[in-house]
Amino acid sequence: MPDLEYLPEPEVFSALDQKALLVTVNRRLSRTLHYRFNEFQQSKDLSVWETPQIFPWSGWISSCLEKASCLQPEIIHPLCISMDQELVLWEEIIRTSGHARGILHLEETARQARQARILYRQWMLMHHDDPVLWSTPEIEAFTEWNRSLDERISTNNWLEEAGQPEYVADLLEKGIISCPDLFILAGFAQLSPVQEHILNVLSMHGCAVHALKLKEKNGLAKAVSMFDRGREIKSAALWIRKHLTNRTAESIGVVVPDLSMIRGEIEHTFDAVLHPDTLTSPLPVQNRIFDLTLGKPLDLYPLIITAMNILELADDPVDTRTLSAVLNSSFVHGAKPEAGARGRFDAVLRERREHAAAWTRLFYTAGKNKSDSPGYCPLLLTSMQSFRDKFSGLPSTQAPSAWSRTFDLLLEDFGWPGERSLLSHEYQTIKAWHECLRRLGTLDSLQPELTLDQARARLKNILQSTVFQPESSEVPVRVMGMLEAEGEKFDRLWIMGLTDQIWPPYPDPSPFLPAALQRGLNMPRSGPEQELAHARKILDTLLQSAEEVILSHPQREEDRELLPSPLILDIPIINEDDLNLPPYPDPWLNRPLQENLTSFHDEQGPILPEAGWVIGGSGLLKSQALCPFQAFARHRLGARSLEEPVPGLGTLERGTIIHFALEHFWRSCPDQAFLLALSTDELSSRIQDAAGQAVKSMQAQKKLSMTPEFSALEMERVQNLLHEWLELEAGRAPFQVYALEKPIKAEINGLSLNVVADRLDRLENGELVIIDYKTGQPSVSEWFKDRPGEPQLPIYSLFCPESVAGVYFGLVRKGQCSFAGLGRHSDVMPGVKGFDENRLSRDYDSWENLLEAWNRSLENLAGEYIQGFARVDPVSPQTCRTCDLGPLCRWFELNAFNNF
Repeated sequence: MPDLEYLPEPEVFSALDQKALLVTVNRRLSRTLHYRFNEFQQSKDLSVWETPQIFPWSGWISSCLEKASCLQPEIIHPLCISMDQELVLWEEIIRTSGHARGILHLEETARQARQARILYRQWMLMHHDDPVLWSTPEIEAFTEWNRSLDERISTNNWLEEAGQPEYVADLLEKGIISCPDLFILAGFAQLSPVQEHILNVLSMHGCAVHALKLKEKNGLAKAVSMFDRGREIKSAALWIRKHLTNRTAESIGVVVPDLSMIRGEIEHTFDAVLHPDTLTSPLPVQNRIFDLTLGKPLDLYPLIITAMNILELADDPVDTRTLSAVLNSSFVHGAKPEAGARGRFDAVLRERREHAAAWTRLFYTAGKNKSDSPGYCPLLLTSMQSFRDKFSGLPSTQAPSAWSRTFDLLLEDFGWPGERSLLSHEYQTIKAWHECLRRLGTLDSLQPELTLDQARARLKNILQSTVFQPESSEVPVRVMGMLEAEGEKFDRLWIMGLTDQIWPPYPDPSPFLPAALQRGLNMPRSGPEQELAHARKILDTLLQSAEEVILSHPQREEDRELLPSPLILDIPIINEDDLNLPPYPDPWLNRPLQENLTSFHDEQGPILPEAGWVIGGSGLLKSQALCPFQAFARHRLGARSLEEPVPGLGTLERGTIIHFALEHFWRSCPDQAFLLALSTDELSSRIQDAAGQAVKSMQAQKKLSMTPEFSALEMERVQNLLHEWLELEAGRAPFQVYALEKPIKAEINGLSLNVVADRLDRLENGELVIIDYKTGQPSVSEWFKDRPGEPQLPIYSLFCPESVAGVYFGLVRKGQCSFAGLGRHSDVMPGVKGFDENRLSRDYDSWENLLEAWNRSLENLAGEYIQGFARVDPVSPQTCRTCDLGPLCRWFELNAFNNF
């Protein structure tokens, strides 16, 4: 490689006026240098100038190939194939090779193999053919795949990305494309052998090869330690706010080594601190004063998520979550006028708790008359009918280009991307989507026929591989990764997350190339020494890129302590207080509305007009005990969350099946004596019948989930559990099954409730015991609290017309079948202590005294409910974790804000 002379930035910009060529290490630096060049021209009082030749390396290679095709059309140049086409080739080669066995993720293997080939060609590893180095199974597999790809490319006269630099070098060497007079590099920390070869060719043809010398600033660097990552991000945002408010900086950089991992948290915090008004008035992305330069996969953008969800509706049955996302999206036709009806439509579908819904049910729910259905959505129905008609007439297989056109038409049926005017970043997202559809269409020559599922999967792969960031105007604050920040200049710079776990990063050598060879050639990411040297070089460069540089690291991540990066141990340390950060901004400060806002504490709802009968049973008093607001919202306001569809059966359905099976069994088995008299075969037959009836009942409710195979597994589970439970029942003292699912009416302090017991057994002495089946983890200790959180059995025991000898949970769980509860005597249920022996009842003189205490507690709860007492007062944090009313009471949100 020729010795590079470093030129200062003004001299480089003057050379660009004279047709010099500037090639950068990445697109971000090209954009920055374009912007700085324009400022340079403006400083000379120019208003018009030619666009300079500033390209990222990959862009320059592509321009050379295009120039060769235009200048020498008579030459048969190889056909450039895209990354998508390469990946299809790799997948086909790997799938049909003898090494395909055991590969779990074909797409990821193809991606890594392609990357290995790029390194193989860039570093000319074909000249390092020591068989000892190339002898592991993974490397042997790659060698075979690589050879197969060479044959396919040679046969079809293709040119893939890995071979493009070599081909450009050949074009330059043969004079097919001319060399510039001056070639300038910018931001390259390391050059591959192929890049060095191109520079040598340029030099031999009389081209002067230089490098841009980045202007160094004698920055003052300081290191600061933060409690955790959240505190670190918040402090950086407040630091930025201080300098922007005081106008002590025009350009501020924030560098985050693991930006892709915490991008969302940074966006949220920076919005809250730098744009506090967004709490009440959402701010368009393009109006932010900060910009995250690192893009994210295109399939993560809301517009694209909606598009892919619409295409998934071609399935029958339709995944419930996918349909729910479409119903609640603003990017479809009729989203605004039918917003309420579509929400109700979504709720109706979710009530079945099925993971999927058949199209016939969708048409039925959306098309019923207004008076009959809350989910009536005529606009949605029109879209669904058009969509269904279109995809039902599609062939089973098509070319990728045909699927590309089909996908566009299917989206039109739902009015995607919606009826409102698109914002700038949304418009750019749409353009990127159409480019991905075009890329799908380029696969015709490699995959002439695809099914719908294959076409959607291929499109999703393209979207996932497309890192997209909408373009925006220059902003004062830029957030970027370490590599993106190379070559950038700032007035002030904050580098965060510098722990020993993140910087220097761990080595990441290619698994398909010899590790020893990668380290020996000092290839990127090849070993700890290379990573350490590269990390030190990048950090040293960044330290000279601003007048003030803050380096920070968190002390902990959850319960794990973190150490600072060894590369910042020599930096002077300051305390967080030395940063003089401003207070957290109040979004309501200086707002006109503030004068009209009144703050008040309201924990009292209206008194229940007529106590009498109320809906909710014992669950009402349970809610009142756990949190008064929960009871008020759930039972007075009717608030509830949407049901969450689950594949198969959820905990609720599994418990229902067990309850139904036990009820069915005991209806044909009157007492324990009858149970003990059954032969093994008779018992198994009755258990099988009870399990079958329970599973059949659930099949009627969840037809899609309860497939024959799944039902057979559920039958086996229920039968095994019933065998285990009845073995426990057989060891009890003699009993007779007195009643099953028997309701009673309970009037407590004027509040009338219906309470149902799973089972009542009569003992030999004539007393009754109450049994409530549980498949979860109930707590008997709840009965002995001032606010009992499990009031069902205490209520039943108080209002049972006959004497009760005990109240018990029947814990029906695999390997843990048992009774838990309390009885007058210790011999009522196996393994359960009686009243006199149980430590929980030691504060009560007698069984009757305990019943009186239960009655007082329940009357207090009933009185609170009747009076409208609705304080947000959970008995424990666990209450809120299992409650679905969090968005209404905002307990977690308010507590998180207070601790921010």
